Amino acid sequence: MAEYDDHPNEHEPLTVWDEANAWVLRSQSRPLTEDERRQLADWRRGSPAHETELQNATRFWTLLDGLAGQVRRDHSTPSGPADRACFDHIHPQDARAAPQDRWARRFSMALAATLLIVVMAPLLWRTVDFWMSDYRTGTGERASVTLADGSVIHLNTRSAVSVELSDRRRNLTLKEGEALFEVAPDVERPFEVTADLGIIRAMGTVFDVYQHAGSTTVTVLEGSVLVLHDGTSHRLSAGYRMRYRADGFAGGPEPADLRKTVAWRRGEFIFENLPLVDVVEELNRYRAGRIMILDPRMRPHQLSGSFDLNEPDAAISILQQVLPIHATRITPYLIFLMAR
Repeated sequence: MAEYDDHPNEHEPLTVWDEANAWVLRSQSRPLTEDERRQLADWRRGSPAHETELQNATRFWTLLDGLAGQVRRDHSTPSGPADRACFDHIHPQDARAAPQDRWARRFSMALAATLLIVVMAPLLWRTVDFWMSDYRTGTGERASVTLADGSVIHLNTRSAVSVELSDRRRNLTLKEGEALFEVAPDVERPFEVTADLGIIRAMGTVFDVYQHAGSTTVTVLEGSVLVLHDGTSHRLSAGYRMRYRADGFAGGPEPADLRKTVAWRRGEFIFENLPLVDVVEELNRYRAGRIMILDPRMRPHQLSGSFDLNEPDAAISILQQVLPIHATRITPYLIFLMAR
């Protein structure tokens, strides 16, 4: 059960584009209330940039033909005149569009396709690299593997690791996700895990490595490890963790809550004063598809509690009970969270 803290420490700045998208998607998912229509009218009058971005956002979602159509409100629910007036003059599906509008639409679609290729290329490579790993887990899956030297690897959801054992060394690479390593002692053969440009060296110890959002977190449960990255190193003892990014260490060792670190082994996600955006990202690891927060103002709101990782969709229902948000299911794989 999650608890809601309505006083987050930090608020992410909203851009006009963010606000415009929130208004378009909110209006397409359900009829706006009288109060919301007044707020929208005031917002549009606030700056010429607001009106421009509202039109851009409307065109953007229409060009993503399918998503915009999916979130459009149920045709059986009539909208009020004031609601229709808000968007009638910017509705982009006019068959009498001017030639320059049609050209702009084709150009935008071509640009969107180009951007899609640029975005998908590295994702495709990651997918190939993932499937070429020695051991891997799918969405919501967890697994344990015992190596020839007696060491055990526990893989969390969407994780992959490659293993190379020789007479002189034990080299492993965490390609993606999270893994808990129980290292069998062998003074003649160092045990090293490479994770995102860093190396974790251990002998007879238990430690967790988690790659997420461009950073890697190393947590030691038993013994100690040496973390090497970017020409520097830190010795990490049991009960401590540290994080690094591509450009170096993000601070030094700090105490770790080991109960939270290994909760995933029990199928549980425990969190305390965690922003909603981070809670949602964690849930996204354990379910097929994607949960997206459409209102940026909701992202920093903090939560404390725990969820059953075997039933991530049940967590969405709980979030709707403790937060002023509404979940709109576009498909079984895509869910939008919007402010009520």
